[in-house]
Amino acid sequence: MSDELNPPTWPENVLIFSPEDCIKDTDGVNKISKQVKKTEDTVKTYEINGKTEQTYTSKKHFSSDHWAILFKPGTYKDCSFEVGYYVQVAGLGVSAEDVKFISTDPAKPKYSSGPFVRALDKDSVARSGTALITFWRAAENFYTDCPMLWAVSQAAPLRRVYIDSDLHFAEVGEYASGGVLANAVVTGSTNFSSQQQWFSRGVEFCKEPENGAWNIVYSGCIGNVPTSSSVDNFKTAVETVPKIRTEKPFLSFESGTNRYKLHVPKSTTTQTFGPDLNASDDDVRDFVAVKLGIPYEPKDDYHYNILDENDKNLTEELQVALDQGKDLVLCPGIFFLTSPLLIKKPGQVILGLGLATLVAPKNGSPCIRVMPGLPGVRIAGIVLEASVQDLENYNISESNIDGVRSLLEWGVPGVKDEGVSGRPGVMTDVFARVGGSNLVRTVSTDVIIRIHSSNVMSGNLWLWRADHTRLCPGEKPNAVNLGDYHQTIEGEAHVKNAIIVNGDNVNIYGLFCEHFVEDQLIWNGDNGSVIFYQCELPYDVKEENFGLKNFVGYKVSNHVESHKGLGIGVYCNFTKEPVTVKTAIIHPPKPAVEIKLPFTVFLNNLGQISTVINGKGPAVNNGNKGPARPVEMQNSW
Repeated sequence: MSDELNPPTWPENVLIFSPEDCIKDTDGVNKISKQVKKTEDTVKTYEINGKTEQTYTSKKHFSSDHWAILFKPGTYKDCSFEVGYYVQVAGLGVSAEDVKFISTDPAKPKYSSGPFVRALDKDSVARSGTALITFWRAAENFYTDCPMLWAVSQAAPLRRVYIDSDLHFAEVGEYASGGVLANAVVTGSTNFSSQQQWFSRGVEFCKEPENGAWNIVYSGCIGNVPTSSSVDNFKTAVETVPKIRTEKPFLSFESGTNRYKLHVPKSTTTQTFGPDLNASDDDVRDFVAVKLGIPYEPKDDYHYNILDENDKNLTEELQVALDQGKDLVLCPGIFFLTSPLLIKKPGQVILGLGLATLVAPKNGSPCIRVMPGLPGVRIAGIVLEASVQDLENYNISESNIDGVRSLLEWGVPGVKDEGVSGRPGVMTDVFARVGGSNLVRTVSTDVIIRIHSSNVMSGNLWLWRADHTRLCPGEKPNAVNLGDYHQTIEGEAHVKNAIIVNGDNVNIYGLFCEHFVEDQLIWNGDNGSVIFYQCELPYDVKEENFGLKNFVGYKVSNHVESHKGLGIGVYCNFTKEPVTVKTAIIHPPKPAVEIKLPFTVFLNNLGQISTVINGKGPAVNNGNKGPARPVEMQNSW
């Protein structure tokens, strides 16, 4: 096996900075500000109350530009920048405190140093802006001493950070739809503001968090963590005993040797609470055994679905590296796969930078398949995207032996794989979409993720059948107040289910599933758990195709003997016709199958959810928007 370069040759969309880059040039602007400006969201000027204001916009929502902004260890003074669409910011320290963003202003105003995200489109959305579509961005592995604003929703995690000040998850007045904070310290106040839901895991809160709407869930957190007695039960759920914990892999830079390392945190099998910011027990891998995947230039809108020899060659190149036992670090951009990436070695890692996006092969096969019997595999920091399928050449042998199309397969259908309890396979910050960016709206698959193996866990999955997509040239929006987007209609972006779990001992921490046309989640394995679940049912379905077929938001199959769910929320917003969902959550009535704090919400428009769980609990509709929860389901497990 030949060695890879260390340091590697990074592509132009990986920006790497050192503390001296903070020094201002003769024009009064430092190198970091100049370089990062091109990665930020589009800025628009508008008039309000006789004043000229500026706002960041969502114009880059479906852009093909991806960026990683990496900071070498050191102190960065008064270095403030917005984190835009498809941008990941990461420190390259071994400890989160090795990269410090410091404000020299004694008042230390909000976002005066370090990364931030503000509300978007303040010129058009009730003048307060929105965070509802502030997706596709990430920040991790740094320290900041000034108040941080991170006004985001799904697919925008904040992790492995030390915030020595206040943390705000929304600006005043705008809508926000929930996200993830993990492995962090917040010494000041934490304000969830208007966030509909939020999941925090392994966080030390030095002051008790405030606000939030419906479903604020804490898992393995320490410090001033709210309890069910201190806040409204509709807002807070606390899970205090994580079964097992594994943090996300990350990169570090060693200044003395000018070398990069891949850190793979080990799993903890004992009860572990609070953050772990020092990487003292990581499996540290030299970059000579890490293949850097660099995508080709992005395709233009009209060639997005046309694969060529470059796509085939790159797919084969990545597979050869995996077969040699190397790990993959995928650089920012879009990878158009012609066959699935097969993981065949224990402990292998596929880590994406800058929300690296894998577009599924057109022959019905997944983007990634983890072969059975491989403990310790890690997949992190990637976006999976469905393609326009070539069903005439659909190849079952290359996809799945049972003929089900998917974007990620962990294991093989029908093959028993017990896994290893102390070395689980792990997915972290894995996001997926069917539709949205593709101008051809016949993209499809059957299910996003299937887990056949046992002893697999995940942290932060957002699985999305796009409810809105890019406009084609000259096209007008097909719904009122939709901005510059097309609202998905029946027959577009077709996909049945978000996730199907067949393996035992599968534990998911932070799961978002939205808009699938049949059951959103199907759980067939025993002894599994979901801690925090946010689900929006599809907008565009008809009563005959959804309500009358008794599809639900969360389904535990009848043969399952043991299962736990906490903070399980299902929302409805039917736009085509008044669909009636009989119940949102269904599970077999067995002693070891337990759901804590389930609830439903009616967001807007038509129809209703008649009951919350197993036919119990009040309806939510235009007369009672909720949240609704059965009284008997509010108690602890």
